Amino acid sequence: MSKTWKIVSASVLFVIILAIGVKAMGANSEGSSTKKFAWENLSAGLQDEVTTEWKDATIEKTKLKEKFGQFDEKYIDQEVYAITFKVSENSVLGDITAYVSLDGKTFIGVGIRE
Repeated sequence: MSKTWKIVSASVLFVIILAIGVKAMGANSEGSSTKKFAWENLSAGLQDEVTTEWKDATIEKTKLKEKFGQFDEKYIDQEVYAITFKVSENSVLGDITAYVSLDGKTFIGVGIRE
């Protein structure tokens, strides 16, 4: 393999790795701000039950269903973020899941805990 070919290959690989890293950082930043927004909208009582940092919450997109809780009807069957905060293993009610609009600007509510 010629020296030029090695340099071109290394450069292309570097650009690909850099692009993947930038994309991952952007997604993490968006998720982090959504987690923080959800946390700030939990009541103090619910926040007291959480056993981890808000940053450690899990976040995923889901289609909001009526069975998840009582929410404004306009969000039912819409894709939203579900942010789950861990609580004590001894909790009878289970983890706390908060729902936020995909634009990250509307706190939809807290789901039923089972």
